[in-house]
Amino acid sequence: MYQYTARDLKTGALFVSLAHEHTRHNSSIFVDMLLTHLKRFDVVPRTIQTDNGTEFVNTRDALADTLFKQVVRRNGITRHKTIPPGAKTLQSEVETSHWIIEKELYDYVDAPNVGNLMKKMRAYQWGFNTLRKNGYRGNITPLESLRNEHNQNYATLPKEIMDFPSCILDKKFNQFIKGGYHVGLVTTC
Repeated sequence: MYQYTARDLKTGALFVSLAHEHTRHNSSIFVDMLLTHLKRFDVVPRTIQTDNGTEFVNTRDALADTLFKQVVRRNGITRHKTIPPGAKTLQSEVETSHWIIEKELYDYVDAPNVGNLMKKMRAYQWGFNTLRKNGYRGNITPLESLRNEHNQNYATLPKEIMDFPSCILDKKFNQFIKGGYHVGLVTTC
């Protein structure tokens, strides 16, 4: 399976889903679900940063519009920033979380089926965001980091913002195509 991961650079909050396929549709479904989740709490990020994978950008024409870019725009994001090719250290938050999840979850989890794995993934994500102290972030949790924000609009957000509904993205495809999420499939891709 493939893991789709987003990290908030300010707090270190982790948002994860899984998929059977590594596709543009799944990355678009993931970002749409995440941005829809954040909007429930009146949070709209200004910037989304990704690598240059084909699930985010058109590698043949960097200026071409993609489904991912359209979903990001339609969710009110003003900037989709990509890292320079080969500059993987600029994705260190996500890459670090992959290593941590591998060591703390995948190496130890006993999941007899995908549904069970998703339950454990969501529980792990909740624990990562609300219980697990991050040594490289002052030994506090992402939730504690949020509570320490100077902007009281963010500091007082309910802790449920950390409970992203992890899922198997492929299973959301038909609903996404029909417009069951924030946007439907565009025909210009």
